Amino acid sequence: MLSDLGYSVNLTHELVYPWVSNSADFTSTVVVNNLSTSLASFSFTARRADGSSATSQTYSLNGGGFLQEEAENIFPDFPQGGGFTLTLTSSSPSLAGRWITNDRVAQTPSQGLAVRRSLRPTQRAGTTLNLGYLPGNADFLSGPVLVNMEAAAIDITVYFYDTAGNHINTILVENLVPLTPKVVTVVGATAGDQYAVASAQGLITGAVFVFNTQNQTAIGNATTVSSFTPPN
Repeated sequence: MLSDLGYSVNLTHELVYPWVSNSADFTSTVVVNNLSTSLASFSFTARRADGSSATSQTYSLNGGGFLQEEAENIFPDFPQGGGFTLTLTSSSPSLAGRWITNDRVAQTPSQGLAVRRSLRPTQRAGTTLNLGYLPGNADFLSGPVLVNMEAAAIDITVYFYDTAGNHINTILVENLVPLTPKVVTVVGATAGDQYAVASAQGLITGAVFVFNTQNQTAIGNATTVSSFTPPN
């Protein structure tokens, strides 16, 4: 019916993993759950900020089953390097995902959730995101990551605040291409603890990474904000 009315009907479903790792320091395990009773097929695409990309083989997953696979095995010809956005594409709407990142020395795990790509805001993708807690002190540093969920490049404005609620910095991310990760900044040891809100004219998602002095990391997904007034 929508097709008869002239609307484009997209029969594919996508899950976006904002930042998956295969580097000298970090490795990620990718997880997919099939929440239906039917066989589901899907493939992955990796995209780095430098423009490089890779596409996986097609996987099949029994109803009720799950996949766990190392990122380096999904893309055996994609060399180690910076983190990448992972996009799962499938005709099944019943897939869910997450990823687990370990530092390669202590193998300390941290987990994030894949975000469903949608035409409307969801809990973890919207036009305004809360990037939560960004520590910058002698014990921890942090970095927020953003991903454009639209079909064309967009600008994103990120506002930073201190613990007293003072607006301390604004960063403009210009022309972020779709489904490619952007590390907005690194909040270093002398920056002071902060939080940030990201705002765009299109749908975005993201995650925050927190590192301790042993290079072990914690991952937290960004969440959408229903209302936000930018600073003057």
